[in-house]
Amino acid sequence: MAYPPLPPPPPAPEWRAPAAGRFQAPPLPAAASAQSPPPRTPSPGVGPSAPIATPAVLALVFGFLFAPLGIVLGHIGLSRVKRTGERGRGLAIAGLVLGYVGLVGGVIAIAVTAVGLAQLGSAPTASIPYEADEGGSTGIGSATDGVAEAPSEDEGTTANEEPVPAAPQLSRVAQEYCPAGDSIAFEGESTSFAVVVCAGTSGYTYAGGNAEFGYIAVPAVARNGGWVAANSAVEYSVSDAVLLAVDRQTGEAIVAEPMLWSTRFE
Repeated sequence: MAYPPLPPPPPAPEWRAPAAGRFQAPPLPAAASAQSPPPRTPSPGVGPSAPIATPAVLALVFGFLFAPLGIVLGHIGLSRVKRTGERGRGLAIAGLVLGYVGLVGGVIAIAVTAVGLAQLGSAPTASIPYEADEGGSTGIGSATDGVAEAPSEDEGTTANEEPVPAAPQLSRVAQEYCPAGDSIAFEGESTSFAVVVCAGTSGYTYAGGNAEFGYIAVPAVARNGGWVAANSAVEYSVSDAVLLAVDRQTGEAIVAEPMLWSTRFE
């Protein structure tokens, strides 16, 4: 059985351009316009135009002048730059470096100075400054002042040509510097000095020194198993064990020598 043929399709509608002014684009939805990012504006105090943090500048200055303050200001400057966005981080770091270097250098200098002063103070001195005593004597060079140059070793007799005893140096010291009529209570020698203590009715007399610095004679008193004498500058003390000379102004020991030998006559 045959079917009848299909009818032809209808013709396509003719396209015509819309009249001017009659076509409008549909408006954007409100949600799309709300999602548009707002224009960005630079924050104040950030970027090349930002001011320099004042603590950072001060840290660099005091890193040269006063290291501890430079260190404190450097840390404050770094904290402020990080918090506010100001410039000056490099200045704060430079101040910290200078401060720590100066602090370490100052500590080393103080330690070296202290060690040097300690060594200088502990260095022994082999001389006694015979300055003016309480009676006004100069301590060197005049027999009328109670002090004279040590006699030379080749003199074998005294002024009256009598034989010299077994210890000529100490005997001459006693004869020249002790008051007439006094007897020898003590005599001895340390590493560098000879000492005689005479006893008489007026008390004790300390006479001591050497050929290089001369001799001195001053009144003395017995104390702690020895004798102590002093003039305006130095206090002398002698015993069987040690000879001391102490500066009366500073209290420092000028001489501290062990006695090589000593003899008591009391």
